[in-house]
Amino acid sequence: MKSLIKSALLLMFAMVLTGCMGLPFTPQTEKGVECKVTCGMKANECIGSPMNCDNAHRRCINGCRDVDRMQLNKNSSNTGANSEIINSMYFNELCSIN
Repeated sequence: MKSLIKSALLLMFAMVLTGCMGLPFTPQTEKGVECKVTCGMKANECIGSPMNCDNAHRRCINGCRDVDRMQLNKNSSNTGANSEIINSMYFNELCSIN
Protein backbone atom coordinates (compact mmCIF):
# COMPACT_ATOMS: atom_id res chain seq x y z
CA MET A 1 0.00 0.00 0.00
CA LYS A 2 2.84 2.39 0.85
CA SER A 3 4.52 1.79 -2.50
CA LEU A 4 1.24 2.57 -4.28
CA ILE A 5 0.97 5.88 -2.41
CA LYS A 6 4.63 6.65 -3.17
CA SER A 7 4.07 5.91 -6.84
CA ALA A 8 0.97 8.09 -6.94
CA LEU A 9 2.79 10.97 -5.24
CA LEU A 10 5.75 10.63 -7.59
CA LEU A 11 3.44 10.64 -10.61
CA MET A 12 1.58 13.67 -9.30
CA PHE A 13 4.87 15.49 -8.65
CA ALA A 14 6.06 14.74 -12.20
CA MET A 15 2.77 15.99 -13.64
CA VAL A 16 3.00 19.23 -11.67
CA LEU A 17 6.56 19.84 -12.86
CA THR A 18 5.74 19.21 -16.51
CA GLY A 19 2.60 21.33 -16.21
CA CYS A 20 4.67 24.30 -15.06
CA MET A 21 6.96 24.17 -18.07
CA GLY A 22 5.85 25.77 -21.28
CA LEU A 23 6.13 24.15 -24.63
CA PRO A 24 9.59 24.54 -26.10
CA PHE A 25 9.86 27.45 -28.52
CA THR A 26 12.30 27.34 -31.40
CA PRO A 27 12.07 30.57 -33.39
CA GLN A 28 12.00 30.27 -37.16
CA THR A 29 12.61 33.93 -37.98
CA GLU A 30 15.24 36.49 -37.07
CA LYS A 31 12.66 38.60 -35.21
CA GLY A 32 11.62 35.54 -33.20
CA VAL A 33 15.24 34.91 -32.22
CA GLU A 34 15.74 38.55 -31.21
CA CYS A 35 12.55 38.46 -29.16
CA LYS A 36 13.54 35.24 -27.37
CA VAL A 37 17.01 36.61 -26.56
CA THR A 38 15.47 39.80 -25.18
CA CYS A 39 13.06 37.75 -23.04
CA GLY A 40 16.01 35.87 -21.58
CA MET A 41 17.91 39.06 -20.81
CA LYS A 42 14.83 40.69 -19.25
CA ALA A 43 14.19 37.57 -17.15
CA ASN A 44 17.73 37.82 -15.74
CA GLU A 45 17.11 41.47 -14.82
CA CYS A 46 13.67 40.81 -13.29
CA ILE A 47 13.23 42.11 -9.76
CA GLY A 48 10.31 40.60 -7.91
CA SER A 49 9.01 37.31 -6.72
CA PRO A 50 10.13 34.25 -8.69
CA MET A 51 6.51 33.48 -9.55
CA ASN A 52 5.92 36.95 -11.01
CA CYS A 53 9.18 36.81 -12.97
CA ASP A 54 8.34 33.33 -14.29
CA ASN A 55 4.86 34.48 -15.35
CA ALA A 56 6.30 37.54 -17.08
CA HIS A 57 8.89 35.39 -18.87
CA ARG A 58 6.20 32.92 -19.97
CA ARG A 59 4.06 35.79 -21.35
CA CYS A 60 7.10 37.21 -23.11
CA ILE A 61 7.91 33.87 -24.78
CA ASN A 62 4.25 33.49 -25.81
CA GLY A 63 4.49 36.96 -27.36
CA CYS A 64 7.64 35.85 -29.20
CA ARG A 65 5.70 32.88 -30.59
CA ASP A 66 3.13 35.35 -31.93
CA VAL A 67 5.83 37.62 -33.37
CA ASP A 68 7.51 34.62 -35.01
CA ARG A 69 4.23 33.34 -36.45
CA MET A 70 3.24 36.77 -37.75
CA GLN A 71 6.67 37.24 -39.32
CA LEU A 72 6.35 33.86 -41.05
CA ASN A 73 2.91 34.88 -42.33
CA LYS A 74 4.30 38.22 -43.50
CA ASN A 75 7.18 36.53 -45.31
CA SER A 76 4.86 34.03 -46.98
CA SER A 77 2.26 36.56 -48.12
CA ASN A 78 4.32 39.79 -48.50
CA THR A 79 1.10 41.77 -48.04
CA GLY A 80 1.31 42.56 -44.32
CA ALA A 81 2.33 46.21 -44.27
CA ASN A 82 1.10 46.61 -40.69
CA SER A 83 2.82 43.48 -39.34
CA GLU A 84 5.91 45.44 -38.37
CA ILE A 85 3.82 47.74 -36.19
CA ILE A 86 1.89 44.83 -34.68
CA ASN A 87 5.14 42.93 -34.02
CA SER A 88 6.60 45.84 -32.07
CA MET A 89 3.34 46.30 -30.14
CA TYR A 90 3.36 42.63 -29.08
CA PHE A 91 7.03 42.83 -28.19
CA ASN A 92 6.72 46.00 -26.12
CA GLU A 93 3.55 44.89 -24.34
CA LEU A 94 4.44 41.29 -23.59
CA CYS A 95 8.18 41.54 -23.06
CA SER A 96 8.18 44.41 -20.58
CA ILE A 97 8.90 42.47 -17.42
CA ASN A 98 9.88 45.32 -15.10
